[in-house]
Amino acid sequence: MCINMKDFPPSVWMGAAIVNCFASVLNYEEVNRSKETNPCLFCHTYCFVSSLFSLF
Repeated sequence: MCINMKDFPPSVWMGAAIVNCFASVLNYEEVNRSKETNPCLFCHTYCFVSSLFSLF
């Protein structure tokens, strides 16, 4: 799979749906990783709720 991405200037905001979509692609591509490397899990934005931050 080939994805062409461009850098965003600092003043441009990216929607949560874009981040969630890209996290899904990265998690899907983890299947093809080398077995000698550590596995990674990329979290979606809905994993982070406001009550999580009030714990600190």
